Amino acid sequence: MPVSDIRDQDVYSLVKRLPGVYYRCQCDNAWTMLMITPGIEELTGYAPENLIDNQDLAFSDLIHPDDRAFCQRVISEALNSNRPYSLQYRLCALGGEEHWVWEQGIGIYDTDGTLQYLEGFLSDISEQRRTEENLFELVSEQRRELALNHRLLEQYKRAVDSSAIVSKTNIQGVITYVNDEFCRISGYKRDELVGATHALVRHPDTPDSTFADMWRTIRAGDVWKGVIKNRNKRGHAYYVNSTMVPLYDESGDIREFMSVRHDVTDLIEKETQLRRQTTDALTGLPNRQKLLSDMVNCQDCALALVNIIDFSEINEYFGYRTGDRLLQRLAVLLDSSLEAGMQLYRLAGDEFAVLVNNNVPLEHFEQFCEQLIRIVERRGVKVDDQEFSISIAVGAACGENAFIEADIALHSAREHQRSFEVFDSDSRLKQQIESNIRWVKRIRDAIREERITVFAQPILEAGTGRVSKYECLMRLVEADGSVVTPYFFLEAAKRARIYTSLTRIVIQRAFSFFANREDEFSINLTARDILDEMTAELLLGEAERLGVANRLVLELVESEGIENFDEVSRFIERAKKIGCSVAVDDFGTGYSNFEYLLKLDVDYIKIDGSLIRHVDEDKNARIVAETVVDFAKRLGLATIAEFVHSDSVQAVVEEMGVDYLQGFLLGEPLPLDQLASQPSPCLANTPVLVERCLGSEV
Repeated sequence: MPVSDIRDQDVYSLVKRLPGVYYRCQCDNAWTMLMITPGIEELTGYAPENLIDNQDLAFSDLIHPDDRAFCQRVISEALNSNRPYSLQYRLCALGGEEHWVWEQGIGIYDTDGTLQYLEGFLSDISEQRRTEENLFELVSEQRRELALNHRLLEQYKRAVDSSAIVSKTNIQGVITYVNDEFCRISGYKRDELVGATHALVRHPDTPDSTFADMWRTIRAGDVWKGVIKNRNKRGHAYYVNSTMVPLYDESGDIREFMSVRHDVTDLIEKETQLRRQTTDALTGLPNRQKLLSDMVNCQDCALALVNIIDFSEINEYFGYRTGDRLLQRLAVLLDSSLEAGMQLYRLAGDEFAVLVNNNVPLEHFEQFCEQLIRIVERRGVKVDDQEFSISIAVGAACGENAFIEADIALHSAREHQRSFEVFDSDSRLKQQIESNIRWVKRIRDAIREERITVFAQPILEAGTGRVSKYECLMRLVEADGSVVTPYFFLEAAKRARIYTSLTRIVIQRAFSFFANREDEFSINLTARDILDEMTAELLLGEAERLGVANRLVLELVESEGIENFDEVSRFIERAKKIGCSVAVDDFGTGYSNFEYLLKLDVDYIKIDGSLIRHVDEDKNARIVAETVVDFAKRLGLATIAEFVHSDSVQAVVEEMGVDYLQGFLLGEPLPLDQLASQPSPCLANTPVLVERCLGSEV
């Protein structure tokens, strides 16, 4: 029996049945066992007799090497303090397995206080220890995850704060927090915002209903999203895309509201600009550009072009302001007369369009157009106290070529003084459109083969005869070498939407040529060119890059109708900033209105050839021309007389005081390569192999 000096067999019998290990040992470095219960074998694999008096190994050999010093220190400190000891450490079992034990013991002293031996109890706590370690690892993992989430949350907060406009309010709407972006965009300091409400940045354009809906939504616990127009401290407007979220406390009650916004001012402004580009400023209707865009994917659409008969007389007699208001009233009347699925557009001047995007029978569309004519004629239009009887002409067509065919039908109706005409594929109108299609092919071929070229016609100073500048004119050179003026193909190019490509070719070739000369030169632009962003940017960018801006005159072709005054004025302002001059071409035709002219910051007025060609014979033409010259002089504008084709015409316009002269008498257009070979302007005639018609210098 593994008992050393133990005579109380009853005590031994009791303790050996306890779960764990009871021991008595000497207080030496080996912890020499005097008695140890059989539980040691279950714990370590060694029988008690292997350890008594260190028969086979000492108890200290069972202690994990890394824990021996620890055990020695803890027990020694307890004995020195005359108190029990308690510690946890590892024992190494016979098979190499490690067991955690919890040891509790005391020192046994004799009557004189001398330490006799140690008694204690070992409990196997391996399972408990593994549970604790697993729990510790779980807690550690959760702490690491919590720390990671906290770091991520901080990063998210920094990311949101750096890219978004953030604020928080209490449930009364008083601001409790704003980030730097909020301060930046609003222009207010943080201490000006905190304690105030968002009414501080509210723009008066934002309706009360928007905020009522917002508060109703977030107070109900839902998320509100929407675009809000605000204004900063300086009074400037800005737009934010807002998301407003209620935040809850631990009881589930709403504690505060958080708002995350993104600045969308640029997007709104670009959208507004795009809308302006596709919206008629006078009537608010979609314009020609929008119509052409809508027709791109419309295979079976029906189109009616509506033109007011003799509208120019209303403008001339009552003035353009009354004419504009009449167009607005007529737009309302036309729009109210449309059927479901129809859209009204204003194209230019007194021309409107009605587009049907569904597959409507042509017969039904014809009936609608005839009914529309009767409605306008019956109701008329009232402007202020003035009643106007209005007659309209309508041209209609269906199919993928509806725009061109309806335009042909409209022109045919006007030409034959009919109120309505439908494009008939079996009539002469079909022959006309086939001619247009052939022209489109010829134009495309000329572009591809680089046969769109530029001619230059000299413009002379009146009195001296010195060449002052050149006007650049587009020409199409046929494969056989014959030269065609734009009179024959420009309308086909516009209808086929390749007109701007021709303008860009003229810009690039004219700029490239005159970049190496010192001459002033001009190119013709229509409102279509100016409103085409790519064309406008190409012109202004190349003028600056090649250094020709201060010698460039931009001739606005007035007969095209400059109705988009805001856009045109902005373009003129940009052009003048880089040094360009501006002329109004063909003055005396189309939109010849002195009020309109005053709105455009121009430098030259080119008097149209229809006035100049007979100015020596037609008294009325001379009166009008003299009026234009006198008006220009009062405004400090220079004048250019076109179509000076005879000595008598030249004498009359010089007598009027015209500043510059242009015409076949003084010099016909020359190809640029011929002009380049001449050190000084050569005014010798160069034959053009097709008939030259009035207005062909486009």
